[in-house]
Amino acid sequence: MKSFHLTLSFYRSFYIASISINILGLMLFSLYGDGVVPAFIAFKIFTNTLIYLYINKSKQNEYPYYQNLGLQKNKVWLLSLGLDTILLLLTLKATKVF
Repeated sequence: MKSFHLTLSFYRSFYIASISINILGLMLFSLYGDGVVPAFIAFKIFTNTLIYLYINKSKQNEYPYYQNLGLQKNKVWLLSLGLDTILLLLTLKATKVF
């Protein structure tokens, strides 16, 4: 439970960008149908890479905080991106793509 709360705390640093991209995908699906799914997933991977690079540099001094609470940097990212992927799948499910 502690790691979930820490993950949410870390995810808050980039959730607006991530959810905005998911909403953009939702709008694209409603306009263009299922044909945009591969392009959107590629776009999502690209933007997640950019988010990772930016947050990794800007939050560099906060990683010891998470490490002292028992979460390594890689685990924080894995859990955060896992949460982001779940939100993406829920978005795709809401549009009935999957």
